[in-house]
Amino acid sequence: MKTASWVLDASALLAYLKREEGFRKVKAVLSAAAEGGAEVLINEINLGEVYSVIAKQRSLSAADSIVSEWLPLIPVTPISNSMADIIAVAGLTARLGLHYADSFAAITAGQRNGVLLTTDRDFEKVAGEIRIHWLRQPSPGDKALPAH
Repeated sequence: MKTASWVLDASALLAYLKREEGFRKVKAVLSAAAEGGAEVLINEINLGEVYSVIAKQRSLSAADSIVSEWLPLIPVTPISNSMADIIAVAGLTARLGLHYADSFAAITAGQRNGVLLTTDRDFEKVAGEIRIHWLRQPSPGDKALPAH
């Protein structure tokens, strides 16, 4: 029986792929999903972000390999978007100034009642609207965001 729903943003999946700070939490969530105890989702837009980053940093063939060979082996469900989702994302982006692609992760977490896994502190803008698990602690030099 699935007991938790998790949503990965691009930064969470990249942290896992690159074994960066926070990858152990992503690995634990994926292990729980493999055992049937969790559901792990990623919006297709955020998956496209991961593809783009891998293609820029390594190569298009490396990005193709991640999507076609590796992704099917892990328990992550890509989530598509309806026109209503796209309008909700645009509204969130306009209202809070969250990056457009990040808004897809936020909307997915909210709609699916999931916990967003992220390293991206820009999501502090929506911390009152969705549940977030931070994969990294803020750096001492990070500026605090204004209260909403």
